[in-house]
Amino acid sequence: MEEARTKIKINEYETERRVVIIGGGFAGVRAALDLLRSKNNFKVILLDKNGFHSFHPDYYEVATAALEEREKPSITQFYSVRSTVAIPFKNIFKGYKNIQVLNDEALNLNPKRQFVETARKKQIFYDWLIVSAGSETNYFNIPRLKELSFELKSVNDALNIRNAIDELFEREGKKKKINIIIGGGGFTGCELAGELANYLKNLVKIHKRPGKNHSIKIVEASPAILGGASKWAQKKAKNRLLKIGVDILTDRPIGKISQNEIFFKAGGGDAPEKSKLELLNYDILIWTAGVKANKFSTIFDKNILAEKQCLKINKFLQIPLFKNIFAAGDIAFYFDPAKNNPLPMTAQTAISQGSYAAYAINREINKKKLKPYKPKQSRFIIPLGGKYALADFGFIKFSGFFAWILKHLVALLYFLSILPFFSALTLWLRGLKIHIKND
Repeated sequence: MEEARTKIKINEYETERRVVIIGGGFAGVRAALDLLRSKNNFKVILLDKNGFHSFHPDYYEVATAALEEREKPSITQFYSVRSTVAIPFKNIFKGYKNIQVLNDEALNLNPKRQFVETARKKQIFYDWLIVSAGSETNYFNIPRLKELSFELKSVNDALNIRNAIDELFEREGKKKKINIIIGGGGFTGCELAGELANYLKNLVKIHKRPGKNHSIKIVEASPAILGGASKWAQKKAKNRLLKIGVDILTDRPIGKISQNEIFFKAGGGDAPEKSKLELLNYDILIWTAGVKANKFSTIFDKNILAEKQCLKINKFLQIPLFKNIFAAGDIAFYFDPAKNNPLPMTAQTAISQGSYAAYAINREINKKKLKPYKPKQSRFIIPLGGKYALADFGFIKFSGFFAWILKHLVALLYFLSILPFFSALTLWLRGLKIHIKND
C-alpha cells in the first residue's frame, strides 16, 4: 500500500504556503476565494469528490421542477434543471493560477507529517488544513429507513425525488390515493412540502388524475415544526402549510418502517405498535429529519468529536491540539456562548466560518494575533410554496410575496460573491426561469 501512494505535484505555481481544503461546499469555496484574493501568495488545493459546487438551498426547487414536456422530459431538460444548483468549480476559480481542484475524496489524515490521504492513494501535504467536508444524512439507526426512503443531500437526490413522484403519478391507477410522507419538519422538510403542493397539482393535470386523490404529510418527532426558528415563524409556517393542503403530524417519533408503512413509537417508548394511531401508509417517504457530520470526522480521536459526530473547535475554529487545522461548516461544532447553544448547520454559518479560516491563516502568516471568531446573527428566509416565504431577521419579521422576492435576491448576491458578474446573473436568471414555473 505504501509503495502505491504518490506525492502529488500540483502545478508550476509552487509556493511554500500550501493550504489544503477538504470539501467544496459553502465554507470551502469561501475560504479558497478569500485566500486567493489575499495579498499573501498561497497555493490552494481543494479536494472534492464532485466537479462542482452545490447550491443546496435550492434542492427543493429541483425536486419539484415543472418541465415543459408533457410526456417524457429530455436529458437536456434534466441537465438544465441540474445546472441551476451545480456550479462547476472551473467557473468559480477561472482566472486564478494558484489553485487546483482535485476530483478526489479525503480518507485519512497524518497530522504529524501534515498530509491528507485520498481515495486515489495520494498524499497531499499541507501547511494549513481546512476541514469543511460538510454533513450526511442521519438515519438514527431506524431499521430499513435508509433502504426505503429518499434523502435530499445532493442534486441527484433531488432529481430522483422529482422523477419518482412523476413516475408514481403516471404508473398508479386513477383511483389509487397517493401518499407522500416527509420525515422531518425542519427547514428542508417544510420548504419541500410547500413546493410539493404546487408540483402535485401540476402532475394531476399532466396525468389526468382526480384532483384530491393524493396527500402530503410532514411527520415530526418534536412538538413543533421548524424547531430552530422563532415561535412566530413556527406558527406562520404551520398556518401556511395547512392552508395549501399539507398535513402536519407532530410528536411522532418513527420506530421502524416497512415497504409501505411507518410505525411510530407508542407513547414515546421504544417498541412500535401496530394500531390506527401508530401506523401510517406511504407511497414515497422523503427523509429530511436529520444530519450528522461527514464520516471524515471519525478519523479523529473520539475526544475531539461532539454531538452528531461534529469536530470540536476552539474560539479560533481550530481543532484542539492542531493549530494548523481548522474546521468550518456542518462538520464543525461551535458553541455560541452568547446564545448558549451550538451554531446551526446553515449556509450562513458555513460561509462565515470559511471566511474566518482564511482570515486566520492570513493573520498567522503575517505573525499577527488572532481575534476570536464572532458568529453572525442567524437570519432565515423560508419559502413555503408559491410566491410566499417567511423572513425572520430577529428585529424584523415579515411574510408573503416580498419575502419570496428577497429569498431570490439573496441567492443572486451569493452567486455574485463567487462568480463574475455576468456568469452570476446568467445562472440566477436561468434558475429563476425554471423554478418560477412551479410557483
